Amino acid sequence: MKTLTWPKILMLIGATWIILIGILSAAGVAVSLSIYGWGNDKVSLIWPLLLILGILYILIPFSVKPGIWSFIWGSVITGLAIIFLIGFFVNADYKSVWTYLGAVPNLLIGIGALGWVLIRK
Repeated sequence: MKTLTWPKILMLIGATWIILIGILSAAGVAVSLSIYGWGNDKVSLIWPLLLILGILYILIPFSVKPGIWSFIWGSVITGLAIIFLIGFFVNADYKSVWTYLGAVPNLLIGIGALGWVLIRK
């Protein structure tokens, strides 16, 4: 449990949230997955991507040794989180609650990955 730090806990919460959104969209629950023009018409393509992305967000922080590789992977994950955060608000329906709920896990992952880069543990 020595490797369970606050950045990894934030990343774990965000990744679990992404996996949950993927499962809900696969089950047909009305979630909005519009990011960079991927509307709900392509749900069959997006939910496996969300599951894989969530699993990778869980596996990478707990399998990378501290040092330069944690810096590299933390930087990559921070960059992805920023790209997804921007993507959620491009041409978004600001009245929809899913616009903001979809961005929260990426915000948690971005803050967690940035903390992971800074403390390198």
